[in-house]
Amino acid sequence: MAPSTARARADAMAVDAGNAALAPRYERKFRVDETSRAVVLRAIAEHPALFREIFHERYVNSIYFDTPDLRLYFANVDGDAERDKVRLRWYGEMLGSIRAPTLERKRKFGLVGSKDSVRVGDFALHAGIHGAALVRALDHDAVPPPLRSTCRALRPLLLVRYRRRYFLSSCGRFRVTVDDDLQFVRLEEGVNALARRARDPAVIIELKYAAEDDRAAAAVAKAMPFRLTRNSKYVVGVDSLFHV
Repeated sequence: MAPSTARARADAMAVDAGNAALAPRYERKFRVDETSRAVVLRAIAEHPALFREIFHERYVNSIYFDTPDLRLYFANVDGDAERDKVRLRWYGEMLGSIRAPTLERKRKFGLVGSKDSVRVGDFALHAGIHGAALVRALDHDAVPPPLRSTCRALRPLLLVRYRRRYFLSSCGRFRVTVDDDLQFVRLEEGVNALARRARDPAVIIELKYAAEDDRAAAAVAKAMPFRLTRNSKYVVGVDSLFHV
């Protein structure tokens, strides 16, 4: 692959585009406990797939929404074949004026995932914000009516924040993200103090690739010096802050 082509593909993979439906892709995850971020990054640098960093390090923030009976949470915990997550995502500072946030509906069918993304209106996040204001932030003209209807039945439950780095294999077929400094903030239906918080010391590696590359991905995953695991930041955060 020519350098310019590889760079264009890398940029496209690194940046989540608004108003887009991403093609189905496979994801394999590694939850790394009791190992430093530096060790993880060194393992990726020494991987035979020749991963290189393709985007600047940044913080990712997501507000997760769920039904009052936590239907989306339990579908993930129970390992249902079909699972959904609905979240509002942005980058950079966690609090203050949130510009260009993206509403995402992430669907999983086994290991295969797809994601619908649409840009919604700016909003302000601060201590004292009401949960209803967060739901209203999703009621945007750009959101397809069926998804808007779904969102009205949800409530904000959890704010997740972490630091992410992005890598791409030399062949351009495999993307790796490394997440650490995971923080969770409990959200309420009413007024939010944003005071109930928890942290997760783990480092999370995600290997992402197109469905047609699944066979080759087995060798890429095997060369990682870490064990494949199931891991959901949303589930970990709910388990940390809610008595479910």
